[in-house]
Amino acid sequence: MAGGRTTSEPLERLAQANPRASVRAILGNISRGRDDRVCLRGGLDDHVEDTASLALAQPRIVKMDDFWKHKSLEDMTHVEWESLCDGCARCCLAKIVDEDQGRVDYTAAHCELLDSDKCRCTRYDQRTQLVAQCVELTPEVVRRVNWLPDTCAYRLLAEGKELPEWHPLVSKDRNSTFEAGISIRGRTVPLDGVHPDCLEEMVVTWVNA
Repeated sequence: MAGGRTTSEPLERLAQANPRASVRAILGNISRGRDDRVCLRGGLDDHVEDTASLALAQPRIVKMDDFWKHKSLEDMTHVEWESLCDGCARCCLAKIVDEDQGRVDYTAAHCELLDSDKCRCTRYDQRTQLVAQCVELTPEVVRRVNWLPDTCAYRLLAEGKELPEWHPLVSKDRNSTFEAGISIRGRTVPLDGVHPDCLEEMVVTWVNA
């Protein structure tokens, strides 16, 4: 998870989504032989909930000073670091890596531990033990990896950029991430319900690494 200092890092490749193209699926225990998994060839519209019904009111965030403007990632307190997460849950999506081209594509399949309605991990304290690819996100990791979403606050600050207006720290409203169309809420399905052969068909264009 991007919230807190952990996220899904492509250190291990658990399944071949397309061996001919040397493309590998990342995140989650993707094993074959699961008859209950589906291939979403008809698109996602029939498999996700109406996003309008999920636009639930969220509590406003506690007021904080603009610490991110004058502190480095390394100098932030734990509370400040945690608050940088905008709650989009994009980093919890399964990714496909083309190792030859160094390309990372996001899919519409999310980690099985994610509550996609709330965009929060259901086992946050145990996530790194339960999901082998979920590792601690630190300032060093943020600057090293190439797969964080281009909207991610950790990445933006590491690149010397400003937080966007929709970020909850700026808007002072936790629901602004969803209202800006950044959240994955209502747009994805659980990874453990998708056959690995179908993962490449679920690549999305609304997330960029």
